[in-house]
Amino acid sequence: MKIFTSVLVSVLACAAAADRFVYTPIAKPLGAGEVRTEYIFGSGSGADYAFFDTGLMMGLDATARMIDADSGSRSITGDLNYSIMVPFSDMAPGIAVGVQDLMDETEIGRRAYLAATFRFSNDGENNQDTPTEVTLGFWNANSGAAFFNVRLPFAEQFRLIAEHDSKELIAGADFRPLPDLSVKWLFRSGAPQLGVSYHQRF
Repeated sequence: MKIFTSVLVSVLACAAAADRFVYTPIAKPLGAGEVRTEYIFGSGSGADYAFFDTGLMMGLDATARMIDADSGSRSITGDLNYSIMVPFSDMAPGIAVGVQDLMDETEIGRRAYLAATFRFSNDGENNQDTPTEVTLGFWNANSGAAFFNVRLPFAEQFRLIAEHDSKELIAGADFRPLPDLSVKWLFRSGAPQLGVSYHQRF
């Protein structure tokens, strides 16, 4: 019965939208009527990034991203994401497809992707309600063919995170002082970054 229920929910969730990790995609729903805004402050010669993620309709969501380079130039681009199946802990991965950087403004260029997100249940006292997540993906970015990201929760309010976009490694911590508020302390190729995001449901 458990397997049947999971398969049924999976079929019904095929139209769920794919989400974003830091810069790389994941196959986990951001549903219609949900929005998230995020700003990532660069340091030194690093650019600042502003993101606006929203569920457009069942089956499709979009991200608008603005890049403020250290040189003072500003560019705007966007992503389109679609989730074929949502992940089920310890059973089946979520599968997502999409295109990032539609306007070809980022360093690694416009890229189509296929991503699989795996969720693993935890049994610790503080993290049993928050699964570990690992995403493996392939895309046609000009910097390489593969990417990955990992979220390792120690508690609902604190998670270690890392991703590699086929060019740079990003690692750090994600603090959740409120359920819909995230504060990320990141290191991108050794340079510190600070990210703040807020998630809203309508």
